[in-house]
Amino acid sequence: MFIGEDVTEVRAFEPGLMHADRLASLGTMAAGIAHGRQQPLTFVQASLNLALHRLGERRPPPESQAFALRILEEVRTASVGVDRIAALVRDARALARTQQGSRPPPTWP
Repeated sequence: MFIGEDVTEVRAFEPGLMHADRLASLGTMAAGIAHGRQQPLTFVQASLNLALHRLGERRPPPESQAFALRILEEVRTASVGVDRIAALVRDARALARTQQGSRPPPTWP
């Protein structure tokens, strides 16, 4: 006598489940990377905003006005770059949250 169970359907789902698990792990990794980048990024953003504020409130003497305007423009350009990086970090964190859904948090050894 033989008692068995047909596992054909279960085996058909295994590759998809493995792929979904890898994507979930990737989302968790993205969240960790994004979190690790957020603190130094916030520091740089605050420093650039302070520099922009201080440069904007001072009137340089006429002989150094061109130089001061060039520095102000370079700080503005850096600020735009940092804002782009911050948007990428926010997107990575949002992606990780949507991929994690109701999954339990990972346990690290």
